Amino acid sequence: MWSGLMEHLATFAKQFSLEQVPNEVIERAKWMLLDSIAAIAYGNQHPNIVRLMNRLENKAEMNKANGAPVVGTDKSLDEQHAAFVNAVAMVSYELDEGNPKAKGHPAAHFLPALLAMAITKRLSGKTFLEAFLLNYEISARLGASLRLNEKIHPHGNWGVFGNGFGVGKLFDWDETDMLNGAFISSSFAFPTLWKSVLEGHEVRNVIIGLNNLHTTLLPDLVHAGYSASASTLSELYTGVLAEGYEEMADDLGDTYYIMHSYFKFYSYCRFCHAPIDAVLALAKDIPLNEIKKITVKTYGLAARLDGKDIENEFSGKFSIPYAIASELYEFYKLKEALAVERQTFVKDMMQRIFVYEDETYTKLQSVKRMTAVAITLHDGTVIEKEVDRAKGDADEEALEQKIIDKSKMYLQSIFGEQKTNAIIEMLLNIEFVSNLADLQYTLTK
Repeated sequence: MWSGLMEHLATFAKQFSLEQVPNEVIERAKWMLLDSIAAIAYGNQHPNIVRLMNRLENKAEMNKANGAPVVGTDKSLDEQHAAFVNAVAMVSYELDEGNPKAKGHPAAHFLPALLAMAITKRLSGKTFLEAFLLNYEISARLGASLRLNEKIHPHGNWGVFGNGFGVGKLFDWDETDMLNGAFISSSFAFPTLWKSVLEGHEVRNVIIGLNNLHTTLLPDLVHAGYSASASTLSELYTGVLAEGYEEMADDLGDTYYIMHSYFKFYSYCRFCHAPIDAVLALAKDIPLNEIKKITVKTYGLAARLDGKDIENEFSGKFSIPYAIASELYEFYKLKEALAVERQTFVKDMMQRIFVYEDETYTKLQSVKRMTAVAITLHDGTVIEKEVDRAKGDADEEALEQKIIDKSKMYLQSIFGEQKTNAIIEMLLNIEFVSNLADLQYTLTK
């Protein structure tokens, strides 16, 4: 089964071209590129990455003329290290895109790598966009097909599945080299643990960095003669990382999974977003001192994010109580001019937020991701709201403008208004850029 599938993917990848792609899909891919670059630029300001760059400056090749940009900084590195750092940055603040059909975050596993190689090899924006779209569609389909072991976090594993095809498209490989690249890249899948994430360990972000670094090595590995077993896919994905597998949909070129992608407007795991939306919608007419408790009922995958013993800010990004409490602090700070400090407010409010699984919602989660919130007031009144979406979903009204506004907010804090506008203009017209080396200077300070 896997053998026939892989040959089919290689044939499709070889003949795939941007001319076949509907305009709305191309536009969505460019929105994702802009959104991702903003996430990378902001992520590269993270204290951990600042410290990492201080060490890399003494070890990695710093090359302003021919290297790849460390986006949002004044530094450039060789393509391997640039891809690594930018990928870690992309996921550091939980601002990167995701895809509910794929049940994870496809782009983070390859976008920084493809971009670094396209810049250093002076390829065109059209070639890059073609490779990115192809990579996304193939990787997302494996994510949709797998039912990961409940202990495995989706970062670092199925997302690398399409990377051999994406890199092969970037460099116009034949089908044999694409297949070999895909088998090698799939061998680099990591068994990333949810436990580590929930405890606040940022090694998950590093694993995404390694996915991209390894992807930049594929051209050298393939052409040097390295290979991997064709059994890698069945043994690793369905035998180790996943509990089940459904046959991958044979709809490449007809259906585009990227059209189901979502964009984050809250800096938390996506499972936290619908509860935040519902709580904020209810809280607009409620004075803070009237709130006694908040109950959240949601589907199983999200309900596991019920932790209240938060080790650090990163673990808080995977806690619905922490996310709700933090956003309520920002909401009431503007509304009522809170005197209490943030840490005290969040710690107290979290103890009044309770998260439960609703089995009916769990059964529906492949179709709709439902969440119900009930706010109980001190006088016994209960105010409820049920939602089946979150801000930034694929069907969000005026989504393009909201992505531009979000990107401006993060990019202007780093580049200023004039350069930010130039970045947005270039990225939203990237298919017309003849030489992506131009981004080397555009994306650095």
